[in-house]
Amino acid sequence: MAQNPRVLILADGASIHTQRWLEGLSDVGTLDLFLVSMNPAPVRPEIYKIRQVKQVHQIAPPKISEGGNNFQYLFHLPSIYKVVRKIKPTIISAVYLPSYGFIGALLKGSAKLVQFVVGGDIMIFPNQSWANKAVTKFTLSRSSFVVSASETMSSRIVKNFNYDRKLILTQQYGLVDWVIEYPEKAKDFDFASNRAWVANSNIDYFLKILKQLPQTKPALIGAGVPGSETLTVAINTLSDKIDGCELLGGLPYEENIDYVARSRFLVSLTCSDGASLSVMEAMALGAVPIVSDIAPNREWIEDKVNGFLVPLNDVAGAVKCFKTALALSDSERAEIIRRNKAIIHDRGSLKRNMNKVGKLLVELEAM
Repeated sequence: MAQNPRVLILADGASIHTQRWLEGLSDVGTLDLFLVSMNPAPVRPEIYKIRQVKQVHQIAPPKISEGGNNFQYLFHLPSIYKVVRKIKPTIISAVYLPSYGFIGALLKGSAKLVQFVVGGDIMIFPNQSWANKAVTKFTLSRSSFVVSASETMSSRIVKNFNYDRKLILTQQYGLVDWVIEYPEKAKDFDFASNRAWVANSNIDYFLKILKQLPQTKPALIGAGVPGSETLTVAINTLSDKIDGCELLGGLPYEENIDYVARSRFLVSLTCSDGASLSVMEAMALGAVPIVSDIAPNREWIEDKVNGFLVPLNDVAGAVKCFKTALALSDSERAEIIRRNKAIIHDRGSLKRNMNKVGKLLVELEAM
């Protein structure tokens, strides 16, 4: 009897995104999954319950930086190599190219390597230094296939690294059914923001906008790096009193979803992104997206049709966009919500999207 393809997933076991990735692949039903996590934080307990996940290995340094550049991962190559030799995967799938993807490229052996790129690993990391670009080029050269979260990223991979377009599948992995089917909630907040409090998220820019919208009630969700400039500036701004603001910090996923569902608008003003799951969640939950005017967001949001695109270097222009959004009538907002739910049902289902990825892995294993 033929064995199922043995797929080793290299990814952050503490991340909800890794949990969703594994849940989606598990639904395919014909894959044996193994996880190696290099995050010292505990692996999410839900991952151990996923039926197709046969083993979970946590091989990590005592501490890592949320800002990246965790070169100490390389000291654990021998331990990860022992796991690879023991499992003998036919496919290695790595989530996030500069760390897990690079490790996969170094240790793949005869296994086929599939990269899942999510945003900053292609849009930011290669541009930071010649060494980063070299790492990216090497990692892609060792890859059999790439799953890319957005067309913007796919085009960048082809143009900058001469990667074969036929070896790229462009799609975000999508949302679980319970988020897509989440019940309608009363709108207790005007805005929700749930991006991490790091420089790329432009939280301080959002707070400058809020200072000019004093009658609104925002919910600010998300953790930051302790002591970071971004977090310090944001907290100092909040201390100047933005009336009605709730500073919630990092929340469990289910609570995060509930706050977004209870907000009229979701704000995401990132400088760079892949295909934002936060924006997709908002579209499913009935929170109208107000997002930065960058190419990946334009793949999901058409300005003033199913959301709003905001300039990142013009506070006055951004405030004008926010005021236009706030002036929507109930019927106009209801129509935007209807459009967004239809888009998510068509393009944003974890079950359907990951079924495509699972079939791809099965086909690659047979080649």
